[in-house]
Amino acid sequence: MNWLIGSLLAATVASGEALPPEPGEVMAIPPQLAERTHEAVISATPDRAERLDKLVDFLHSHHGLNFSYSALPTRSVAETYAAGEGNCLSFTLTFIALARRAGLTAYPREVRVRDQWRREGSAILSIGHVNIGVDTPQRNAIVDFEPDLMEAQRLAHPFRGRRISDERALAHFYNNRAAELLVAGNTEAAGPWVTQALELDREFAAAWITRGVLARRQGEPEAAENDFLKALELDERSLNALVNLVSLKRETGEREDMIRYGRRLEDLSPDDPYFLWELGRFQRELGELALARRAFERAVRLTEGEDPELLAGLAELLFEMGEREDARRYLAQSIAIIPADDAGDTLERLLRLKKRL
Repeated sequence: MNWLIGSLLAATVASGEALPPEPGEVMAIPPQLAERTHEAVISATPDRAERLDKLVDFLHSHHGLNFSYSALPTRSVAETYAAGEGNCLSFTLTFIALARRAGLTAYPREVRVRDQWRREGSAILSIGHVNIGVDTPQRNAIVDFEPDLMEAQRLAHPFRGRRISDERALAHFYNNRAAELLVAGNTEAAGPWVTQALELDREFAAAWITRGVLARRQGEPEAAENDFLKALELDERSLNALVNLVSLKRETGEREDMIRYGRRLEDLSPDDPYFLWELGRFQRELGELALARRAFERAVRLTEGEDPELLAGLAELLFEMGEREDARRYLAQSIAIIPADDAGDTLERLLRLKKRL
């Protein structure tokens, strides 16, 4: 748990990846999909509002594409069609491409959601959301591919999001793929993808963070810091940039800088388990053990005790504080739920702690 990525719209573990496709290829519609769209939507009615309704039905219904949600992985339009599933970004790119083919004015939207992070192996990923705006002569609509109907209605409120350019939407695509490669440990392969993201949008803070993570993985702490600072320049309240800076400064032993960025983190204080985990580590480093304990315990409660790393961190902190009985309890919980394929160093560390208890 030593790095984070900002505004990731999906996360997956990829075993390998070719060079990134050209931007025009990402939203290219396969011939068979174009034919099916023409039959089900375009030839069915000349009315644009009716075409919008038919397109939504075509993507979701059993007699159409029967598109289903899958967080993993981020796919191009052709890949989404072939798989029959995708995440919110995959759906957004596909819907926009088909809507425009049907003569509709469609555009991507970034949606404001609360900070939400998720673990993927040793990485902590920040999850964002996008949806689609569609304008017709009869009405303007927002289409959101969120499996939970109530949540989809909430996310589709106009005030919750903003229109973005195709370049920004595609930058999300390339940044996602870069992040997926980093999670898989394919550091070298991730480079061209994040480079493409920044070529499309130099103001995209998430891509600067991903590039910083890449630089850190490659043993270039100064380059990593510059990228994190660039992200912070673009968004002065970026949790992901600050968390990465705190983590980087802890690793390089630059304590004063770590404290400076850590205090800025404390001022933001979102109620997210992985943010609280990083905040607790920072407070523990300063010897503020009571504050660290409060952060760790809150993180464990928010994950309902299902993250072995958080349980292990709390156990180690409680041992340091002399709270051995509580430390043993959290340690046992952590050991019991470590995945068999991810035991390795974590389990060895916990067993050493168990011997000391």
